Amino acid sequence: MEEIIDVRADIGTILDKVEGWINGLIRLVPNLIAAALLLVVFYLLARLLSYAVTQTLARRGRPALANVGAALFRCELCGILGDAA
Repeated sequence: MEEIIDVRADIGTILDKVEGWINGLIRLVPNLIAAALLLVVFYLLARLLSYAVTQTLARRGRPALANVGAALFRCELCGILGDAA
């Protein structure tokens, strides 16, 4: 009537697989740290340059253009970073 299926997992094989995953994760840690640092650096760079564009255009008597220029600059920098990934 009903057949009982005997599934026996070799614990050694499972542990080898998990150990491989852990080793792979450990090898990825430096790359993840580098990516996080680059993200922070480019975020700060975008903020700084956006501020510079805003201040420059505001000094020239164009405050509305300053806001638009800063927003476009931020979007462009995000686009460059998006293409690099």
